[in-house]
Amino acid sequence: MLDGDTTAAAAGEASAGRRVEDCMGCRITGTLTGVGLAAYLAYERAQPARWALAAPSSGARGFSIVGCMVPNDALVVPAPQPLPAVGLTVQACADTCAAAAFQLALLSAAATCRCVATPALLAQTYHAVNPVECATPCADALPCGRRESPAHASVYNVSEASLPPAQSGPAASPSPSSPTNGSGSGSGGGTTNESLGSGGAINQRQIAMIVGILAGVVLLVVVAVVLIRRHRKRQAIPATPTLDTSGAATEYLIPKLLVRTPNQIYSVHAPYKARRADELSLANKQVIAIRNTFADGWAYGTDVSTGAAGVFPLVCLIPDRDAVPRHALQVPERTQASVLVNMVPPPTA
Repeated sequence: MLDGDTTAAAAGEASAGRRVEDCMGCRITGTLTGVGLAAYLAYERAQPARWALAAPSSGARGFSIVGCMVPNDALVVPAPQPLPAVGLTVQACADTCAAAAFQLALLSAAATCRCVATPALLAQTYHAVNPVECATPCADALPCGRRESPAHASVYNVSEASLPPAQSGPAASPSPSSPTNGSGSGSGGGTTNESLGSGGAINQRQIAMIVGILAGVVLLVVVAVVLIRRHRKRQAIPATPTLDTSGAATEYLIPKLLVRTPNQIYSVHAPYKARRADELSLANKQVIAIRNTFADGWAYGTDVSTGAAGVFPLVCLIPDRDAVPRHALQVPERTQASVLVNMVPPPTA
């Protein structure tokens, strides 16, 4: 008979193994989710700062950035406006130029504010350069020319604001990759705070969030599929009874390799494909009840699950096969001892 205590212990270990696998699946899912969130946060930190114009005070004028320009002749430039050099902001310069009916405001790193009447006049006296050259910030963190070159000026259009002052976003640092008006004119060709302001940043964040969520869902589905397949595969394997070795282990079916058990029930540890009509095919974890053994290393037995009976090699029942010499695991040739035998087992007393 089967050892009930040992079988229950084995079942308990199998149940514990399933719980450990399920727990590992939860850990894998949590880890992947954390990795996805970290990747999204890293992406957000790596995004360049967008153009965002300062929210003007009550009654202030909206404006949009045109680009970075340099005068064609340093002696022919507009006169500076009477504004304090300390704490000069783009909003103050824009309000001053708009109040004097000028369309364009120019700010340099020398804390000077100049006004130009029209884009056509600006094109006659200034030419555009790379926006990266105007990276020195004003007091409100918006571009104000170039510290190394007082001639460089950041140009703002105070007559074509993309957003009303009440809807302007918070101040932010300029982005070197932000597009500008290549021609240098302010006739509607400059970059506005609508395309580079808070709205564009929100769209980028939404896209990144959607991509992160989709990636997380895909990872969760993959983990769920793997766990389901493992569970089904584990359920498909029949439970293997534990051998009853409670008796004195002094007799062997194979010397020093296969102990004779009192109930003569064994688990198969190596497959075998029947080559004769009277032989029984074996598969791993199959349970066999031995009815008779023969001197040539073969035995006659029955599959406890299907009832099929036949002759099979005893070496397929040897456990711990990794510790057994290779030559001892070879299937022996059958002799007359197991070939010419009445397949009906003798009656028991």
